[in-house]
Amino acid sequence: MSYCLAIRTASGLVFASDSRTHGGVDDVNAYSKMHRFDAFGDRVFVLLSAGNLSTTQAVLRRLREGVADAAHASQVRGASAPGRGGGKPSAVAKLKQLASFMGAGSASRVTERVSRRQADAHGAPAEGLPAPAANAPRPPPEASPLTHAETVFDAAEGVGRLSRAVREEHRADEEDARFGASFILGGQIAGQTPELCLIYPEGNCIVPSPEKPFLQIGETQYGKPILDRFVTSDTPLADAARCALVSLDSTMRSNLAVGPPLELAVLERDGLAITRHERFEADAPFLLDVQASWSATVARGMRELPRFPWEAAPGDEAGGP
Repeated sequence: MSYCLAIRTASGLVFASDSRTHGGVDDVNAYSKMHRFDAFGDRVFVLLSAGNLSTTQAVLRRLREGVADAAHASQVRGASAPGRGGGKPSAVAKLKQLASFMGAGSASRVTERVSRRQADAHGAPAEGLPAPAANAPRPPPEASPLTHAETVFDAAEGVGRLSRAVREEHRADEEDARFGASFILGGQIAGQTPELCLIYPEGNCIVPSPEKPFLQIGETQYGKPILDRFVTSDTPLADAARCALVSLDSTMRSNLAVGPPLELAVLERDGLAITRHERFEADAPFLLDVQASWSATVARGMRELPRFPWEAAPGDEAGGP
């Protein structure tokens, strides 16, 4: 399990996540739970994931392939437009830019796939297949929920459908819960307000309420009190980011299933780009400072709480008249 949260304020969005996964006390590993899709120009998304690792990785792979397909289709349309040939970057070059959020292995595999598609489009036969007929129409790629959605909520519903489909493909009837995965999708599309959506394992979605402008997935219980007490729609982004780190730290102290590295991302309203993306190892100086300062603040606050009526006033002898 893991712990991820996102906060929506009037100034933008904050995302935070841990990286620990485990299949038992002797099988502990680290995988990033924060996935950035920020090279579209007119939109930016961050996807947080918790739950079954095979399900989340399958959903991410299909999302990335959908983005790559959309980039390829856009390049093909641009190259075929009159007067626009020769001046645009190749599909492979554009894909490398659009896939900045992808790992090197995934990016190279998808780039190779698009290279083969380019060869096919120019008449070169794919391995084991005859060459396509000249000017043969290409089937349109399946619309990606991230590239084609009209709203963030529409994109979240698309991710939910994809997650449900992956879960149905992999599950065994008697062990359905094993393959469940939850997501938080947040971002902004040009001309709209930033939004957050929680995507349940069943594929349905909700948005946060104005009174509680945050969402959590995974091990949520230990980090929720600080969010309940502190976060509002008017909280400055920097304060919301510090609150997110404290929420993660509180969870790590009470639950060994949550652990570093921690990731933090900030999306300023109307910026259409990730403003800040930080990664904190367990010994990161800033994270250690936050942990020490919060512990000292809580201890000081405890000592300053009002005294019970039955407590002796400072300087009085216990049991005096």
